[in-house]
Amino acid sequence: MSSDPQSAEPANEDMSYVSGFFDGEGAIRVMAVRGSSLLTISVVICQKSEEVLRGIQGTLHQLGIH
Repeated sequence: MSSDPQSAEPANEDMSYVSGFFDGEGAIRVMAVRGSSLLTISVVICQKSEEVLRGIQGTLHQLGIH
């Protein structure tokens, strides 16, 4: 991941990396809240390397996704 942490937006190659990583290692889970008509949506990325996950987290934070 090559983004400058001070820049306002992530680099295109960082976005491509996150997109490809999610395609291979990610999932979206939709669950009904019991006794309600509400749904919860979770986006999950699994990886053993904390360094990789922190890099992805930094890229998503630059996009306003926390």
